[in-house]
Amino acid sequence: MYRINKIIKFSAGHYLPRMEESPCRFQHGHNYKVEIAIDQIHLDVNGMVCDFNTGFEDIEKMIERKLDHSYLNPIIKTPTAENIAKYIYDFAKTIHPCLKYVRVWETDDCYAEYRLEP
Repeated sequence: MYRINKIIKFSAGHYLPRMEESPCRFQHGHNYKVEIAIDQIHLDVNGMVCDFNTGFEDIEKMIERKLDHSYLNPIIKTPTAENIAKYIYDFAKTIHPCLKYVRVWETDDCYAEYRLEP
């Protein structure tokens, strides 16, 4: 099994309304890091899972157009790192059927991951 990972970064603001005891209840922002993993049993004719330059282009464009420098609450109902990961996963899966997972790093040491299988 082969796996490739791509990192895409974006910045956005949000708040989490049901977090009464947390500072996250107030509007704030993050510099997110998205990690996309694709698994493949066989390599293509070029000896790759997919080309790093072109294989993630549509996902990068979607993140740039819809999420980067955006206010996430109108886009994702409850914009936790978990829900952002699922939002990106659902789009990326349409492009890469062999998508393994999407991780969204909210800080340098905290991430949430969405995948279909354990």
